[in-house]
Amino acid sequence: MFCKNLDDNNCTLNCQEGLKAIPKSHSTLIRLKKTRNIKGSVNLDHDLKTSYPNDSRWDYLVAYIVESEKLKLGKNILLFFEVHDLNSLSQLKLIFKKKEFVHTWLKSDKNCNKGLKLFSSEKEFYCIPTQGVNRKVAMALADKGIKIHKSPI
Repeated sequence: MFCKNLDDNNCTLNCQEGLKAIPKSHSTLIRLKKTRNIKGSVNLDHDLKTSYPNDSRWDYLVAYIVESEKLKLGKNILLFFEVHDLNSLSQLKLIFKKKEFVHTWLKSDKNCNKGLKLFSSEKEFYCIPTQGVNRKVAMALADKGIKIHKSPI
């Protein structure tokens, strides 16, 4: 359904089932409680490179249904994942620039934005650390609404 929404709205993203759009070296870092609830994935960095060659692009998008013990039905959500070094404060500017790119791109690409909204308008941003995490980096990310992805969602 998620990939079909994108296709039906002439979105140029190459949506694939499960985590197939994400290289194996990174898809194994994305930990979700119920893999059957993954409704599709997109390699944003790859798919938007031609149209936005000089922009800092966020890595991946995953359409997911979060189940709650309180809710009988799950909640659709768009999860944006960035695999990045989180040891150095010098990386923050680039990470923030990448998140801002997502918002700018969605405003300018009406077809993809419409297709994504058919699934969910709720977005969460995650960084997946390639090494350790600097405490000050973690606090700065949290201030910008970016979570560090460690435990399953």
